[in-house]
Amino acid sequence: MASALPSFSRNLTVDVDATLLVESATEVTPKNDLETSAKIIIVIIGMSLVCTITGGNGLVILLVLKFQQLRNASNYLLLGMASADFTVGMTLLGSMIVRFNPHLLAQPFNCLIYWCSSLSCVVTSCWLLFFVSFDRFLKTVPPLRFYTILNHKIALAIVGGVYIYTVTIMYAFPPTVANNIKTNVDFNCYFQFSKMFHPAYLQFLIFGNMVFPILLICLMYIKMFRLVMDKLANERRIYGHLKTPAGKAMMSSWKRELRTMKTLTILLGLCIIGWFPFCSALLAEIYDSTFQAGLGVRSIIGYLLFLNSAVNPIIYGLRSTKFRHCAKQLICGSRHLELQYE
Repeated sequence: MASALPSFSRNLTVDVDATLLVESATEVTPKNDLETSAKIIIVIIGMSLVCTITGGNGLVILLVLKFQQLRNASNYLLLGMASADFTVGMTLLGSMIVRFNPHLLAQPFNCLIYWCSSLSCVVTSCWLLFFVSFDRFLKTVPPLRFYTILNHKIALAIVGGVYIYTVTIMYAFPPTVANNIKTNVDFNCYFQFSKMFHPAYLQFLIFGNMVFPILLICLMYIKMFRLVMDKLANERRIYGHLKTPAGKAMMSSWKRELRTMKTLTILLGLCIIGWFPFCSALLAEIYDSTFQAGLGVRSIIGYLLFLNSAVNPIIYGLRSTKFRHCAKQLICGSRHLELQYE
C-alpha cells in the first residue's frame, strides 16, 4: 500500500505536467499566429509604401530631368524634395529587410547610422517643403520681384545647401558627441531614440528642424490666403461683369493661384499629419522616462511619417497640368502631344 502511493503521485504529477504543457501550447499557438499575421500585414503595407514612394518620386525626378519646359526654379525645388522622398523610400525598404534580419541592426552604432540616414532624408524633405511654400509665397505676395529673388541658380543653391546642412547635422554630431548609446545596456533599435541620441540633440532636431519650418509654412499660408481671397474678391467685383478676354484672363489667373495654394495646403496638412505623431512620441520619450510605445504604435507612427513622402508625387500628378501632360507624353511617347504643348 505504501509503495503504491508514490507510484500514484508520480502518475498524477505526469498527468498534471502533460495537461499544463497542452494548455500552454494552445495558448502560445494563437499568439504566434497573431504575431505572424501582424508581421505579414506590416510587410505588405511597407512594401506598398516603398513602391508608391520610389515609383512616384522617381517619375517626378525623371520628368523634370527629361522635359525642358519643366526646368524652372520652382520645379528645381520640387526635384530636390522628390529626390529626398525617393531616398526615404529606399530607407523604408532597408527597414523591411531588417525586419527579417534583425541581427543587421543588433549593434547600437549600426542602428544609429541607419536612423541618421532615415531622419536626414525626412528632415531634408521637410525643409524643402518649406522652400517650396516660400517659392509660392514670393509668387503671390511680391510677384513683380519674384524672378529677381529666386532664379535657377538660387534654387539649385538652396537645394544643395539644404542637403549639405541636413547631412552635416545628422552625420557629424550623432556618431561623435550627440549619441547616448554608450550608457545604455538595454537597447532596442525600433524608435527608441532616447537610447541612441542625446536628449538635447533630439530637442534641437524636433524644434529646430521640424516644428519651426512647419510653423513658418503655416504663417506664410495664412498671409497668402488672405491676400489671394482679397484680390480675388476685388477682381470679381471689377472684372466679373465684363466678358472681355482681359477680364476672363485676370479671373482665371487668380483662380489658378488659389488652386495651386489649395494643392500646397493639402501637402502641408499631410505633412502635419505625418510629423505630429512622430514629434509627439519623441517629446514624450524625452520628457517621460516611463513612456514606452508598443511595436504596433511605433509601426503606425513610422508609416504615417513615410506616408508624407508617398503622397507628394501623387498630388503633383493630379494637380499639376504640366506634370500630367509630360507624364502622358512620357508614357504614350506621342510627339503630337509635345508639339501641341509647346
